[in-house]
Amino acid sequence: MQALLKSKIYNIGFPSLDNIEYRIGIFCMESFSYESLLKICEKANVDIKNVKKMDINKGKFFIYTIKGDELSVPIKEISHLAREDCEICYDLTSESADISVGSIGSPSGWNTVLIRTEKGKELYNELINNKLIESKPIEEVKPGLSLLLRIAGSKRNTCKKHINSKMEEKKRTPNY
Repeated sequence: MQALLKSKIYNIGFPSLDNIEYRIGIFCMESFSYESLLKICEKANVDIKNVKKMDINKGKFFIYTIKGDELSVPIKEISHLAREDCEICYDLTSESADISVGSIGSPSGWNTVLIRTEKGKELYNELINNKLIESKPIEEVKPGLSLLLRIAGSKRNTCKKHINSKMEEKKRTPNY
């Protein structure tokens, strides 16, 4: 989302960027390279060829197999496999999106949706009016916004520590 925003601000001249109508971002704490995913599958004793879906929720990395098995590995055991860039990314909730979506703060089976722009609000209301999605105010759900704010703050603070450490080592860092 940050790259899309910057491309708009600095008009980098890629015609395909003009075709993007809505910026819908996901909540993201960290991501994993393919090589890291192979290591995670190895830890869970599953061949990646047998994996149907992967998900991160409630402090665990879930792996769902083609046969219907659900396997999990605690995030604490695999966080060292996350991309290095994730250490210096403060943006848990895709702040420059029109709409941000993720499971943090919502009960199982639901997603938290943050409307960030007027364009995002119009799209969201259209989805509700056409009964394509169901919506509840975040104040009515548990664990709610307080959990999302706490985790987002934690990511931001951890990011600052990593950036300061890299600056001390004279390594390249982003300028937020």
